[in-house]
Amino acid sequence: MALSNLPRSEGPVIGPDEIPRETELKLSVQPDEAEKLWRHGLLRTLAEGRTSTRQLKAVYFDTDALDLRRRGIELRVRREGRRYIQAVKSKRSAALGLVTRDEDEVVLPDATPRPALIADPDIRALVEKLQAGDKLRAVFDTDIRRRSRTLTSAGASLLASLDTGAIQAAGRVAPVCELELELLSGAAGDIFDVAAELQKTLSLRISGSGKAAIGYALMTEEIARPKKAGQLDLSDCETLNDAVGMIAAECLDQILANEPVVLAGEDPEGVHQMRVGLRRLRSFFSIMGTAFPEAQVTHFKAELKWLASELGSARDLDVFATSLLAPVGDAFPGDSGLALLGKDTVDARKAAYAQVKATLEGKRYGRLMLDFSRWLAESAWTDQALSSESARLYAPARDFADGLLEKRYRHVLKRGRKATKGSVEDQHALRIEIKKLRYASEFFRSLYSKKKTSRYLRSLAELQEVLGHLNDVAAARDLVWKLTSMHKGGEPQRSIAAGLVIGWHANAADASLQGLSLSWRRLHEAERFWNKPEPSDTA
Repeated sequence: MALSNLPRSEGPVIGPDEIPRETELKLSVQPDEAEKLWRHGLLRTLAEGRTSTRQLKAVYFDTDALDLRRRGIELRVRREGRRYIQAVKSKRSAALGLVTRDEDEVVLPDATPRPALIADPDIRALVEKLQAGDKLRAVFDTDIRRRSRTLTSAGASLLASLDTGAIQAAGRVAPVCELELELLSGAAGDIFDVAAELQKTLSLRISGSGKAAIGYALMTEEIARPKKAGQLDLSDCETLNDAVGMIAAECLDQILANEPVVLAGEDPEGVHQMRVGLRRLRSFFSIMGTAFPEAQVTHFKAELKWLASELGSARDLDVFATSLLAPVGDAFPGDSGLALLGKDTVDARKAAYAQVKATLEGKRYGRLMLDFSRWLAESAWTDQALSSESARLYAPARDFADGLLEKRYRHVLKRGRKATKGSVEDQHALRIEIKKLRYASEFFRSLYSKKKTSRYLRSLAELQEVLGHLNDVAAARDLVWKLTSMHKGGEPQRSIAAGLVIGWHANAADASLQGLSLSWRRLHEAERFWNKPEPSDTA
């Protein structure tokens, strides 16, 4: 079920004379679909007035030390025809795509920045100081052809702009092809209505980087790097509802931040961290359960599970190649069977990464990211009747966390008693419960003692690592035979190598089982950092 079909609130409404900030959604467009997009029937039907076409050449300014960038400030002077317009953008916030930020524009007589005309006193003082010290300089420029239309529908007004062109910095160039939907008046949902309709027939994806971010990356030769989960600060959250948006947004940020790393296909950690973000978000929806509308939980959990499975083969092959096959190859250099198995793994990884790339560039993934952005922007989880379940959203966040952590801890205890002497299935079940407890602990850790929480999380991580290795070994058996079965009647060395890899790690798994008992005992004896709630609170 698409989110657009779920009950939702309209969100805060912005009137035509009350726009203190720029609110926009940027969508990347496939270059070969740019003209098809601009001729789309929806844009023509909603268009009011004539289409404008402008050539926009802008220069961005900063220091060699990137003093403005480090403070989240963008300073540019853009030439539009015979006019020069200075723009300062700051205080960027985003709900996975929907960006809201302060914007200060003023017309200049030429292309030289005028700090004295900046409205914000703090930014003005900073830029004046940098310019007086002869530190401010042009760092990169953009050359964009912009076609714009005003769209109106049911009281809402948007500006749709198709930008094509290039960003240049330090002799390097990055192409630009994106659609920008800016809210002029109406509700945030109006932007998503247009985007969702366009996305039905076009391969549009939320653009994670603005032009300034791309320009800085070119200038500094930055490459996309894997992003681990961040540490949330919920100390100012009085109710659970205050914390919900922050937790979900942080999980989604981890997913989106790893997208370019995964698409590049060169760093296995990108796929791993993207899957971690997906697991954290799935766990979050399980945690909230009946406090959220059932249709929303069902929709998102199903889509997140689908996306995680699409990345699963690539991650399994990454683990096999680096953690399981490599150490055996190092112990038996020159083994022909291991060499053949290694080549099979390389070929399988290429195919798996090609599939992942197709998934992330596909419409289903694009719709999922758009759905989440809308869900966050509208706080759609609050659009439900008040009940004993939904009322939990307005209870103290700490009380909810106490009950949740105790409940997850009891599940771990139940599984742990079996896993230390049980089957692979019991160990897998414990690993899942450990993950849920760890994610819940990380979500709410800022509400508790830092020292106690850190110590407990170390015990959880230690046990999770042992269980993770045992799971990798178990999964490798199926993967090895899958790789060798593709060569029926071929070289027998492959089968010998497969048996060698499995036997090698089966022996290591026996040692890990001893470590499992020790890690389990340490966790069982570790001091819990949360308050034990009344029994009724964890039912």
